[in-house]
Amino acid sequence: MTDFIDARQSLVNAKDRHLVSKELVGANVYHKEGQDAICESGDKVNLTSTGKWYSPWEKAFQVPDVLKVSDGTEKEWKAVVDGALDQVQQLCNEENGWVKSSANIDTNPDLAVKGTQMFRLKMDVKVDPQILLCSFLHMGSLGACDSSVLYAREHYSYRGDQTSLIHIVKSYGPSIVANRDLVYIQSWMEEPDGTIVLACKSVDNIIPSKAVPGCVRAHTELFGLQIRPKTIEVTSFLGKKSTIQGCSVVMVDQTHFHGMVPNMVVNKFTPKTLSGFLTKVESASVGWVSNGVITPLIDKYVLHKESQAEEEN
Repeated sequence: MTDFIDARQSLVNAKDRHLVSKELVGANVYHKEGQDAICESGDKVNLTSTGKWYSPWEKAFQVPDVLKVSDGTEKEWKAVVDGALDQVQQLCNEENGWVKSSANIDTNPDLAVKGTQMFRLKMDVKVDPQILLCSFLHMGSLGACDSSVLYAREHYSYRGDQTSLIHIVKSYGPSIVANRDLVYIQSWMEEPDGTIVLACKSVDNIIPSKAVPGCVRAHTELFGLQIRPKTIEVTSFLGKKSTIQGCSVVMVDQTHFHGMVPNMVVNKFTPKTLSGFLTKVESASVGWVSNGVITPLIDKYVLHKESQAEEEN
């Protein structure tokens, strides 16, 4: 009886989270206007062996426990997530092998995959770590901050809402370059000192590679963030100095676009893209705070962890 009551309460909590997400426009999906064909085909996509769309308050049917990553190996989903989070932490903190590419961008030639470089960006951001995290997790914010995003949807969320399977369609450059779509597992964790680590890694056995017509399947070998709390000094328009609670961000990214896009083009433009993206995310986060939106977002994405024990079992 106790197990039944606990399970029922877990469902109640999940439905409560679903109601919160419905009140937040674009919380789990992002559509760019004028992309009806892409959005329609993306919405029709189901998870592998899944007969219906995942609803945020219930589990999808037969979500694969074993995921195939971009190098072709198959691993249990927890191993993929834990390995990606560990790798992000290591890359963000180690110094050996990194070469300065620009003022705040490093590359590591030893980590290149199929000619695609591993990039690392370091930057101080004038918002709280949890607020910045929400900007990366919220589909509407992600689409607004990244002009290349045409469509993005969270297909499934588990592990206490800290891990999601995401499908995203992006446009890169002129019409002669095919759109890219990516399917990846994204997870985050918060350490006792307030440091937040987020990691994304492509998986291949969730959504068919030809699900969106005209798209080439790209692979995120690894994308991640380490967000550390930091007191930042700011100067007002009149020259008065003060301090605010911000964060120090280290971002790593290695994405292989496949198709006909030369690696030299990707390696040239990725650093500028990363810097601009993080600056836009910072601006969006500041705007959310001033508009009073961030409290329910933190409540939904960061503080709700009732289902974690259930997912770990």
